[in-house]
Amino acid sequence: MFQRNKSNTPRGRDRRSSKRGGGSNQRVVRRFLAIGSILLGLVTAFFAGVLTAGKSSDEAAVVTGAEETHVVLPTTEVATLLDGGFAALSGGNANKALLEFQKVQERHPALSGTDYLIALAAHQAGEKTLALQAAHRAVKKHEMEEEARLLIALSENSSGKQPGKAVQQLADPVASMESAFRRYAALHPADPAVYCHWGDFLRSQGSYRSAADTLHRGGLRTDPTASNQVLSAKESLARLQNDPSAFPPPLTEIGSMSGEVALTAACSSLRSNRKSDALLFLERAREFYSPRDFRELMNDCAFDEHRSDPGLKAFLAKGTAD
Repeated sequence: MFQRNKSNTPRGRDRRSSKRGGGSNQRVVRRFLAIGSILLGLVTAFFAGVLTAGKSSDEAAVVTGAEETHVVLPTTEVATLLDGGFAALSGGNANKALLEFQKVQERHPALSGTDYLIALAAHQAGEKTLALQAAHRAVKKHEMEEEARLLIALSENSSGKQPGKAVQQLADPVASMESAFRRYAALHPADPAVYCHWGDFLRSQGSYRSAADTLHRGGLRTDPTASNQVLSAKESLARLQNDPSAFPPPLTEIGSMSGEVALTAACSSLRSNRKSDALLFLERAREFYSPRDFRELMNDCAFDEHRSDPGLKAFLAKGTAD
């Protein structure tokens, strides 16, 4: 009798199949392990990247904080010199202002913006070379850089010379000035000063309508609290508040009063319960201020305690309607 091949028996086939199945399962397991390792590596790399990015952000924040500008504050002596320089400028004495600002730089060279102040005073004093030198220093230091650039353009235009290179001398000076004004206005949208210079420049070119439009634009951007008239009047009101014994002047003096005197007379009259006199003084004061500046002054805290008075309320309502 022939002996049956064990491999042909169902049991043999099952055993072989089992071997093949086991090998297949092992390959599948190895494949899953490989894929799992890859996925684990990707996930690990992702989180490592997130942590690194977070760390980089923290480091960037630290660096940014370290790079913040260190503000140097003026000493009491230097602040007095600065006040003297600005007072000289507003009084039309540019030469004295120039000396004061130069003293500031000598005594406190680390103070920011001094080069620009020297350039501004020198420009107004007619010292064009000195103005240009100081303005270029300001640009190089990045201190009031855009203000200095505009001052350079103004100085070069008024002296009739263009910057050094021959190719730049071919540029239209009018176009160059217009470009300088537009650049500054774009970077300082709330600064009205540029519009004054811009308007004057356009008038010097005979462009009166454009000048009027430009000056109007500057007027819209002017902060009433920055007006010298408004600041001076607020100073007088503050001094009046500091003097409880102040007594209002007689109404007979109203015809010789300035706007500021009439305003403080109105405030002191309200404090003395002379309300009818106060309204007359206010009418006098209104003649000296633009509607915008007068509204700002009537919002001053010196009038706060009297705002419920019917006469003053009616006066303020009339002023708003105008």
